[in-house]
Amino acid sequence: MKRKFDAENALNIEEKLSCEECSARLAIIDQMIDNGGVLDLDKIEGVSEKMVKSLSDKKVIAVSDGNIVYAYPVSGLKTMHCVKPLSGDSFYAMCAVDSLGAAFTLGKDVTIDSMCAVCGEPIHIEIREGKLKSYSPEGLCVTHMDLRSSSDWALTC
Repeated sequence: MKRKFDAENALNIEEKLSCEECSARLAIIDQMIDNGGVLDLDKIEGVSEKMVKSLSDKKVIAVSDGNIVYAYPVSGLKTMHCVKPLSGDSFYAMCAVDSLGAAFTLGKDVTIDSMCAVCGEPIHIEIREGKLKSYSPEGLCVTHMDLRSSSDWALTC
């Protein structure tokens, strides 16, 4: 699935990227989800090596051993934050906040199955039409911090 970056709906991560970089990031995200995780640099379609380096230099994707291992909010590696779009393949998010943001990045209704980092209790969240439809357990809360001043967001997850 190819999506085009919509500058009017830019999120924090996209504030530091050009429109071309945002489009490349979305293409990488789509390919990671379609691939089921880590994306081999040699198998990326429609994104130049120069663009991959630019996104890596800006720390919105991480490259390790010839693979893209994350592209916010998608983690190529298994985490405790599984995001399941109503249409399309499930994937892992970097952190709880990224799992919530995935609905808006992808523009899809999603369910999220996660686990409390403190007590280990299972968490289930449904986002429909950009709004929180349901969640459990009762009293659930998410802690978020402003990451705009951080140069490597993965270190804050």
